[in-house]
Amino acid sequence: MLRSLLKWTSIILVTAFAWIGFLYFTRGTAVRHVQGVGAGGTPVGVSEPEFPLSVTMLTGAWLAPGNRIEVMLNGDKTYPRL
Repeated sequence: MLRSLLKWTSIILVTAFAWIGFLYFTRGTAVRHVQGVGAGGTPVGVSEPEFPLSVTMLTGAWLAPGNRIEVMLNGDKTYPRL
């Protein structure tokens, strides 16, 4: 009886750890490229109310009220600002 209980407990633990490992290695999303599109097929602008939700959905970064966003394009002055 005790041996059977130990056997099933071990099987359940190994299965649980295997499942956790599987979920760890497959986490994330299969979506690689997403473009936020507003009405009429144009990208969502910074001044539009949908922008914070779009950024959160695209990057996983939550935009808190009161934060400031500055768009920086590639160039000589980009890296010093970062």
